[in-house]
Amino acid sequence: MTTDHEFINTIVDYIIDTIDDNSSSLGNLNTTEEKDEHPALAPNPPQAFVIPIGEGADSMKGVQGGVSNWHTFPIQILAVYKYHGRNQLATALRTTRNYGYLCNALFTGENQKLTENAVVKSSALKVNYWMMVDYEIHSFLITLDVRAVNG
Repeated sequence: MTTDHEFINTIVDYIIDTIDDNSSSLGNLNTTEEKDEHPALAPNPPQAFVIPIGEGADSMKGVQGGVSNWHTFPIQILAVYKYHGRNQLATALRTTRNYGYLCNALFTGENQKLTENAVVKSSALKVNYWMMVDYEIHSFLITLDVRAVNG
């Protein structure tokens, strides 16, 4: 049996690899990185960040006398896009929202099985934007509710 941290890292690596493999359909992402919290700045947009146990905790339940640990935890995916010029709000919001739904589909429905012992039970999508002087920053945030058993 792998350790819990190795088990969780395998799930995180799968999500990063899946996003990288689908980068072109998600706006030609420059990078996908693991972070421990939402970054204050995305230095190289468009880019994605995978935040394990972001805004939550890993709730673990063991079985007495057993070797399995049941895990329930969130994984967040944040993608950030930069749109040059102003007055692109409606188009950029729709484009970013579309990318968010496409990314969500990579991990839900028929794709909800992340590894042999980990599945996405539910997900939530938020779309945001910030207006700067001469450009707009748009983002989507997906929270995946992951259930997994190590053992």
